[in-house]
Amino acid sequence: MVGTALGGLALSGYQMHQGNKQAKQASNRLNNYNRNDLTNAYENDQISTVASDYAAERNDLMSADMVESSRNGGIRGIFGGVPKIQSFNNSANQEGMQYLDNQILDRRQNIAQDNIRIRDIREDRDYQNIAGMGSQLQAGQQNKWAGMMSFANSAADIGKSVDWNGKKTGGSYNERLALASK
Repeated sequence: MVGTALGGLALSGYQMHQGNKQAKQASNRLNNYNRNDLTNAYENDQISTVASDYAAERNDLMSADMVESSRNGGIRGIFGGVPKIQSFNNSANQEGMQYLDNQILDRRQNIAQDNIRIRDIREDRDYQNIAGMGSQLQAGQQNKWAGMMSFANSAADIGKSVDWNGKKTGGSYNERLALASK
């Protein structure tokens, strides 16, 4: 009986040590937790000016053709054509600006949506990682306390098994009851 109790003491001590070690490792991981950096896929997107450059070039050619046609019409053609040419140029410039503005707005919206996605990913990862480390910490602490309880029980068993007064102690409940009645 004493041998079993001594074995229990050793195992209990090992369990306390392992539980304490596990709890310390989890605590260190929690204290040194490093969040992942995620980059926005849209931050470095460039605004394309190819289409607006092509449209401006095309509009310049059309303006030149309109000016030439107006010039061929004489003074009346020039006075009648200039307002139309100016209106055409203004309209073409506004379309080009609108095209670039739409790209800028789309880019900003894509960046904002990706930032939201990145924040959600970070929060989910952090929650899962920290919860896992917290569970490991809790398991380590439970192992340590279970080891302490087992150690105390084993020590108590040893104490019950030792003949402190020269009388036999320990054994089963029935054996102790029989000894007490003598």
